[in-house]
Amino acid sequence: MAFYKVTVEGKEYVNQHLCRTANRFGDAGLLRAVANKELTQKQVFDNILFSSEPQHQDNYACMSDQIIVQDIDEAVAHLQASKEDATADSITVSRPDLVVYKYKKFRFVKLSDITDAKKYRHQVRMATVQVCGCIYVAVNAVNDTQKQPIVVTIKE
Repeated sequence: MAFYKVTVEGKEYVNQHLCRTANRFGDAGLLRAVANKELTQKQVFDNILFSSEPQHQDNYACMSDQIIVQDIDEAVAHLQASKEDATADSITVSRPDLVVYKYKKFRFVKLSDITDAKKYRHQVRMATVQVCGCIYVAVNAVNDTQKQPIVVTIKE
């Protein structure tokens, strides 16, 4: 399991593995810190993240060479809603197979839940966001940095 520090809406959060390891919390200690409001939780897609409080910064600093830093808002800033008449290729997935997550104005699905055989080969051309090791694809959106984007649509 990797250590992640994620910036969401201008605030820093850490994943559970980093929070437990750096602060020497067990399961009970982590739950106690949340219950005592020493830490706050934020759910981003299907990941539970914990606030990076000032009193814990020294603990995270000593592990800085092992931490992967991600900025969700920066990744989402490159996404645009696709136009109906766009010339982009598309992949259609059926709704019953997917869990749809909402973040800002976009809907996302996990790349691993898409059944297309070429999904990992085409992921570079899709509108994706990576959070704590999981890749999420924006539905009906394109990445504005791609010249030949692929749009993922959901068949209702």
